[in-house]
Amino acid sequence: DSLQTIYFTGDAPTIEDNVFDGVTATAYYPQDASGWENAIRNQYGGKITWKTKDYGAQEETRKGTCGENVFWELKDGTLTISGKGEMKDYGAQEDVPWYSSIDSIKKVVIGADVSTIGDFSLYGCKNLKSVEMSGIVIIGRFAFSQCTALDNITIPNATVEIKEGAFYHTGLTTIELPNSVENVGKSAFEA
Repeated sequence: DSLQTIYFTGDAPTIEDNVFDGVTATAYYPQDASGWENAIRNQYGGKITWKTKDYGAQEETRKGTCGENVFWELKDGTLTISGKGEMKDYGAQEDVPWYSSIDSIKKVVIGADVSTIGDFSLYGCKNLKSVEMSGIVIIGRFAFSQCTALDNITIPNATVEIKEGAFYHTGLTTIELPNSVENVGKSAFEA
């Protein structure tokens, strides 16, 4: 169940039948590569949605809202959260507006006037390595959970609360907690 996205970056490799049996995923292959006929793709097994990808193209900019006065923009692997006030809390990973692009997020920059990081907002961003934030007062439930490439973070001096599971199952090896933090929720840093 964990394999969700497959990227092929060249011509179709020789793969034994049913390599992806039991897998439900989206697979991308180069639009200009050879050997990707339907008959070949069907041999791979699984419930694979096949899509072409132009690996030479610049990533498109995506943007929208993630709070009453809070906005997001995703470009070239950087998710920028800006505006003023609280981010929206989400009920699950798939509820965030950038969900279809979570694998491309490598860096997050949160503006100084954004006061909270919403529940589940960055859950599962497995390629996230860098977070810049300064005005965050509350880090929401499971906000960075499953961000396995995230190995260090500095919690801002403004932060008062880190909610349940905020950094559950990340790659953290170093964390700096300021004396402003008053409450840390259950399993916040559980490995």
